[in-house]
Amino acid sequence: MLRRPKQSQMKVIVSRIRKWIAANDRTLLVVFGVVAGLYALFEYWTKANYDKTVETAKFVQLYASAPILTARLDLRAFMNSSEILELTPSTYPTFIKSKINDDKLVRNVFTHLGFFDALSFCVENNVCAKELACQHFFEVGQAFIENMRPLLNELSESPPVDISLKRFAHDHCIAEFHVYCSRVPSSDCAIV
Repeated sequence: MLRRPKQSQMKVIVSRIRKWIAANDRTLLVVFGVVAGLYALFEYWTKANYDKTVETAKFVQLYASAPILTARLDLRAFMNSSEILELTPSTYPTFIKSKINDDKLVRNVFTHLGFFDALSFCVENNVCAKELACQHFFEVGQAFIENMRPLLNELSESPPVDISLKRFAHDHCIAEFHVYCSRVPSSDCAIV
């Protein structure tokens, strides 16, 4: 059974606590200041990460929006067309290059590049969550580079038209890129 301290013992304990606080008031202020600062830093970091996640989610929505979705579906239809499926690795580049005057294809390519320009800019400026952006967009970005490489090279001047897309896929998503290069032979992997 617990006993309550007597009134005189309680006064002694309270007196000792007051003396200790008086002797250590500056230390306590520093400790409370550090704790408050750490809490504020944690709140700021949490809010900043939340904001980056929201900004990245906007790109997920944009990727599903009508203009981008239309371009993606048109590119998919092109890549799954019988004329593409009949090509060999040696005839593919020449055929793709020959499509430089196909306005619809070129418009869809530039729509895709515009999306990746904006995404790369968002990641570079620390507005978007890099890890989340790479999780959602690395594979489609790298596949686009591989599939459209002959046309992208044909369209390129200085700087190359796909520089932002490559910066996103090869620099920002470096971990994913290393995994990709360990699985897929690609001329891009020579730079790793």
